Amino acid sequence: MTTASPRQSNLSMVLRVTSGNFLEMFDFFLYGFYATYIAKTFFPSGNLYASLILAFATFGAGFLARPIGAIVLGSYIDRIGRRKGLIVTLAIMACGTALIAFVPGYASIGLAAPVLVLLGRLLQGFSAGVELGGVSVYLAEMATPGRKGFFVSWQSASQQVAIMFAAVLGYLLHQAFNNHQIDQWAWRIPFFIGCMIIPFIFAIRRSLQETDAFLAHKHHPSFAEVLRSIAQNWQLVTGGMLLVVMTTVSFYLITVYTPTFGKSVLKLSENDSLLVTFFVGLSNFIWLPIMGALSDRIGRWPLMLGFSLLAMLTAYPALAWMVASPSFGHMLVVELWLSFLYASYNGATVVALTELMPSHVRTVGFSLAYSLATAIFGGFTPLVSTALIDASGDKAAPGYWMMLAAACGLAATLMLYRKDIRSRFVGKAATA
Repeated sequence: MTTASPRQSNLSMVLRVTSGNFLEMFDFFLYGFYATYIAKTFFPSGNLYASLILAFATFGAGFLARPIGAIVLGSYIDRIGRRKGLIVTLAIMACGTALIAFVPGYASIGLAAPVLVLLGRLLQGFSAGVELGGVSVYLAEMATPGRKGFFVSWQSASQQVAIMFAAVLGYLLHQAFNNHQIDQWAWRIPFFIGCMIIPFIFAIRRSLQETDAFLAHKHHPSFAEVLRSIAQNWQLVTGGMLLVVMTTVSFYLITVYTPTFGKSVLKLSENDSLLVTFFVGLSNFIWLPIMGALSDRIGRWPLMLGFSLLAMLTAYPALAWMVASPSFGHMLVVELWLSFLYASYNGATVVALTELMPSHVRTVGFSLAYSLATAIFGGFTPLVSTALIDASGDKAAPGYWMMLAAACGLAATLMLYRKDIRSRFVGKAATA
């Protein structure tokens, strides 16, 4: 009888643990991709911007449930184990996805339609509050020595596969159906496909093993102990939250908001916007593991420091150049540049967050920092971007939002790694 090689075993583990993350992010992206259709179906209004703002407000509301999910489900995972917790989060996400897929529109059931969609988003947000943290911690604890950054980067990389899959589905949808059919009912098809994938994901996630790091803990904290530990480490959680702001804002700007921005703001075709989104996902997928591996070699903070600074300097000018002469080519170039900034920063940030948090509350600490950043900043990126453009008349205004996020990342890096940064530069000065 033959046994799997370590490389095959590691690949299998990564695929199994990130499969649920793929589904979770796939459902999130679908909402952003089809925001204009969701707005018309559940939030009818005589003004497109008003409908979009209501739809994106509901999208953002799901992120408000994330910190609650991070604390409740995160403490649950730190107490009962990584494997069981990841199965629970998947079940909750499945319920939220089914609600959005099958709820009739406003024309059929009135106010109950947007209320049920909001409930579906809250369930998705509650689950996602700990999904990313649970997956990242699992990968960090299962990683081979010296390759933690590379392993953890696949949490974010799996999201990019979801982006590309959703973009391809959207492209095929527009080839198979006319605009009226998509507007009326066909936009729901990708959501139905997401529901069909759920049983398969459940089957492969059930085969996960518990991590040795979790099994080695003699004591697993109670919910009350978790709350006390989080309160004692509030400065670390706050710093971690600021660290993630750059990641989450840039991510939702270049993925979820891109199809709406291309279609509604730049007046490009639906297919052009979806193609740009596909290439952004592909770019992210390539750069994330490269930069995760690079962070294993040179450290986390040099990447976070350098690319947050680059984002501060180039985000608005890049968008201003694009909107001055909108075209498929210009949008692709700018989005790929923003993708490079995001992936380079994120490749170091996610693994850094797993290392910064105390091991006994690693999942809940990571998840709370990440979900707070997403709830306050990232999740409302489509809403803020739409509102900024509507209020200012400046189509490049979302660039200011990304610059603010980059400033948060820069400040957090300087704060959390001040000793490492000081010793690096003091050491160089001493040897000069």
